[in-house]
Amino acid sequence: MAHSKNSLILFVVLWSLFSAFELWFFGLNLQGLSAVFFSGILLRLVQIDFAIYRLPDVYTYPLIAAGLLVNSFGLFTSFENALIGTVLGYAVLWIVYQLFLKLTGKEGLGYGDFKLLAGLGAWCGWQGLNEIILWASVCGLVFALIINAVKRKKVNLIAFGPWLALGGWLTLHFYPVWLF
Repeated sequence: MAHSKNSLILFVVLWSLFSAFELWFFGLNLQGLSAVFFSGILLRLVQIDFAIYRLPDVYTYPLIAAGLLVNSFGLFTSFENALIGTVLGYAVLWIVYQLFLKLTGKEGLGYGDFKLLAGLGAWCGWQGLNEIILWASVCGLVFALIINAVKRKKVNLIAFGPWLALGGWLTLHFYPVWLF
């Protein structure tokens, strides 16, 4: 029970900090309030994926729906870009999953990862997918290397959802800044 109480406290503190940032960054308007929702869902998904290696549909589906809804008003990208981002986000990781499964006989990703990237594509549009995947891959790899060095043994299972979430969050806020 203490663990779940501590998790709730951590979630509330982090979401409060993120919410203050969102409202400062985007303003007290529909875009800022939408970003508060976006950050809350991502924080919850990160918390769950780190704990149990799952990304529940109860969070990923609303992320997708909300991204399409807010972008039907063009808050972060056009609806067309959001719709294409949703489909491509799911398809890209599904293809990677299928190739890895055929080559190794093992599952390398979970279906929750496909849905999370679809949701991030709904928020950031298809143009942000490369950025999201790049951030997620680099940060996840660095995390795995650090964990392996600290534990001095190979860790075989690393949650990818938290790194997708980080990549999506950075992309929604700073994507034009990263362009070279």
